[in-house]
Amino acid sequence: MEKPPIYVKKGKEHQLCQLKKDIYGIKKAPTSLYEKNDRYFLNIRFERSLVDSNFYIQVFDSKSEAFMVLYVDDFLITGNDTIMISNLNKDLQMNLKMTYLGLIHYFLRV
Repeated sequence: MEKPPIYVKKGKEHQLCQLKKDIYGIKKAPTSLYEKNDRYFLNIRFERSLVDSNFYIQVFDSKSEAFMVLYVDDFLITGNDTIMISNLNKDLQMNLKMTYLGLIHYFLRV
């Protein structure tokens, strides 16, 4: 990563810039936020994936399941029961101060 040219001064090219704002608008340290969300998800019967610690699975019965991916302070929720997903969204909005942004239109994978 390089500094923007406006911040490069002759003789001080090796110095670094210090961020004065939080990245992504997170008020707490990312680890603290992850731990809070992780405890909450486990408390509402989600199971953390053994493969990816940001992927959670919730199975209600043999027919209803929900999947949630956590990335920094964003959640992607999907499942096969629209009523269950709607109830989960309401619960998350109340308990985690989440804002529902609507249905996903594009998903870019890495």
